[in-house]
Amino acid sequence: MAGEKQCICSNCGVTHDFEPVTGPEISHIERLRLFRKTVLEARYITGKVPIPDGGRVGVPYHANDPAALATRYLHVVLYRKYFANRNEKVYLPEVAGSLAAILGQRTPLDLLAKVEADVTALRRLEFSDSAKLFLGAQVSNVTAADVVFDNLYGHLLHADQVRVERAHNLGPIFSTYAAQTWLDRASGLVDKLDRIVEYVFELENLDFDFAKQLSPCPSYK
Repeated sequence: MAGEKQCICSNCGVTHDFEPVTGPEISHIERLRLFRKTVLEARYITGKVPIPDGGRVGVPYHANDPAALATRYLHVVLYRKYFANRNEKVYLPEVAGSLAAILGQRTPLDLLAKVEADVTALRRLEFSDSAKLFLGAQVSNVTAADVVFDNLYGHLLHADQVRVERAHNLGPIFSTYAAQTWLDRASGLVDKLDRIVEYVFELENLDFDFAKQLSPCPSYK
C-alpha cells in the first residue's frame, strides 16, 4: 500500500512512496529500437516546440521570458529519462551495454566506461565560465545540475518545498542558464550514442558479406 514504504529517492532526493518498478526484460536490439524511437520523438517535439528566439541565452531579456524558461524545462523532461534512473529501459549506460553486446569487436574503445563517466559528470554539471561571469558570486555555491533538478523536482515532477524555495530564491535567470547548460550537454551525449545506434541498424539491414565491408563503427567522442 502507498505510504507503507518510503525512501529518499536516489535520483531526486525527495522522500516519497516507493514502489519498485518492474517489467519484462527486453532484448538488446529491442532496447536500441526503443532508444531510437524516443530520440526521434524528442527531436520532433523539441522541433515543434522550440525555445523562442527572445529566450535564448545571451539575449538581454531572456530572463523575463516565461515561455522560454517553460520550453527549456519541457526539453529537460524529454531528455531526463536517458540519465536519471538506471531502471529506465533507455538509461544511457544500459543502451551502451546493448550496443557492446551486439557490436562485439566493433564496439568503440572504452564505450561503457566513457558513457558511465559522462552520465556521472552530467549529474555534477557546473555552470560555464561565461555563465559564472554573468551570474556572479552566487554560482560558487550551486551547480547547474542542482538548479535544473531543483526546478524539475520542485515544480514539475514533485512538489518538494525545499527545492521550490531554493529555485525561487535564485530566480529565473539561474534557472534559464542552468537549463540551457544541462540541455546542451545532455542532448549532445544522446546524439553521440545515437550515431552508433544508427550504425547498428545499418548492419542489421545488410547481409553478412556487405556488413563485413561496412565502414568502421563511429567513435564516441
